[in-house]
Amino acid sequence: MSSHRLAGVTPSFPAQPLLLAALSMATISFVRPAQANGIYRDGAGARSMALAGTEVGLENDPISALHSNPAALRSTSSTTLQLGAVGGLATGDFSNAANSDGRLSQKVEAGPEFGLALPIRSGPLTLGLGFMPDAAMKGDWKYVDAPGGLGIVYNENALKAPYVFQSHPVLKGFKTLLDLETSGVGFNGNVGVIYRPLDSLTLSLSYQTETSVDSKGSASGNAGTQLTNLGGPFASVRPDFRYDALVANVFPQSVSGGISWQADRRWRLAVQVDWINWSDAFDKLPIHLTSGNNADLNGFLGTNAIDDTVPLHWRDRVVFRTGVEFKVTQELTLRAGYAFGDSPVPTETLLPLTAAIARHTVSTGLEWRHGHFSVAGAYQYDLPTAMTAAVSGLQAGEYSNSRTEVGIHWFGLTTGYRF
Repeated sequence: MSSHRLAGVTPSFPAQPLLLAALSMATISFVRPAQANGIYRDGAGARSMALAGTEVGLENDPISALHSNPAALRSTSSTTLQLGAVGGLATGDFSNAANSDGRLSQKVEAGPEFGLALPIRSGPLTLGLGFMPDAAMKGDWKYVDAPGGLGIVYNENALKAPYVFQSHPVLKGFKTLLDLETSGVGFNGNVGVIYRPLDSLTLSLSYQTETSVDSKGSASGNAGTQLTNLGGPFASVRPDFRYDALVANVFPQSVSGGISWQADRRWRLAVQVDWINWSDAFDKLPIHLTSGNNADLNGFLGTNAIDDTVPLHWRDRVVFRTGVEFKVTQELTLRAGYAFGDSPVPTETLLPLTAAIARHTVSTGLEWRHGHFSVAGAYQYDLPTAMTAAVSGLQAGEYSNSRTEVGIHWFGLTTGYRF
């Protein structure tokens, strides 16, 4: 479960007390959502993770700058390289009419991240290049699939579960085993500003554009069990099928603002507020299937193509973050943070495999610096959150009167070197 960003950054200007950055371009691939708020993590890089994602004004940290606010790159006075990794372990429970002990299979998933800041000394330009997962969790739910039910798993747009068609005029409500795998690339922009009214006070603001990614691949499956259950002429219909697939993903625009206060030489306090426009981006998930190879199914539908739309109806959310740093010595810094944001997922479209429902995140971490070298570690805990769906708005209704609970442990490690 990981969404990745590859970013290259454009100019920032050195005028003090104002640091301004132009657009940064990002390449994104979408997979199954993970928690933080919606699909997004709480921060990139161990320093930001330890501060619960309070990163929009975080300076001298290329990974977090490339992730949230390119204006912060200008604070890097020398070429700086960061290499690291992030991983997560999810826990979860699910129950409905057919399940009393559905479980999220526990295993650690990890991925790399890096950031490079390259100041151009002859002009007002800082270049940056980075790679970081926006969502880095993979999990497999194990529960009984009730007759007529729906299970959606996003993994590089991979759907490997019983699937009930949601909107197709002929197939609406029909269930089949479906293996959908697609991938794609898209571009977005990120613009930010940092302003220092006082030496000890920093104000930051950033905006990330909406992103569209048309991911392509294939969809295959077998409806043998369902056709046999229908009986009659359906029992002799060829059950297997394959299509070319296109899934139209949209990622939300967002705005982040933050304040950082250096209380004294040891203490720094930061607060941040994010607004994420989920309602426009995750209202529905269109799936387009073409070039079907099953002549029986093509004849029944009168076409070799299928268009279906999965309802999401996510809601806009505001996320509040705060973090604190304490410099124990010149070489050792301790950090802690907290973030809160209501889940964007409505109960009527809630599924165990898309349960991005975390609300509270606590974090801690430390960093050791020696000369040009640094190493930082972080731990985050998305506290277990439960949601109950009284009446599901999805076809077949098997997720009505269901309860889903999810919690996630996150781990981050980042090493850095200033040349």
